[in-house]
Amino acid sequence: MIPVIFKVTGEETIDVVTLPPGKFCNTSCKTLPTSSTPISTEIVKIPSGPTTKVRLAVRNTGDAPIYDMDTSVTPGVQSALGINGLTPSVITSPNIPQTLFSTILPVGIVGGSDGLISVPELPANSLEEFDVRVFPTHYVTGTVELLNLNVTYNNIIGERVSQTNQIYFYVTAPAP
Repeated sequence: MIPVIFKVTGEETIDVVTLPPGKFCNTSCKTLPTSSTPISTEIVKIPSGPTTKVRLAVRNTGDAPIYDMDTSVTPGVQSALGINGLTPSVITSPNIPQTLFSTILPVGIVGGSDGLISVPELPANSLEEFDVRVFPTHYVTGTVELLNLNVTYNNIIGERVSQTNQIYFYVTAPAP
């Protein structure tokens, strides 16, 4: 028996970006678009009040594919009382001002499956796009809010990897 030693090389680099509204790629992007395409480098502006659809993409800018990618989007806030946005029902006192509720969950996610995607493979230098519908309350007009996007995947050697990226929104006043 002759042992054979081998090494797997390559690295995946996963990040999350915002895209302009509508379909960015007509089909799944097999290669990343050129630098002249409109991938956002700015904070997305959304009005308070109405539900707004935001186009996101998970990019793999590395040179190795990832497998069995799952994403989930959650509100990225926690109140000063230590109550996270997923359990606001624990506040029952009528003495708590209404504005405190907006610090608990200032941006909600509308739609049960928004932001939940599963992709069997995300090749190197490609992206997977999806929509998330967000609803900012009027209490947070003029502030920057965020959502957490958790990306879990198997790397090239089969290890399960999890990372959290944040998407920021500037909440503007609603249109008159």
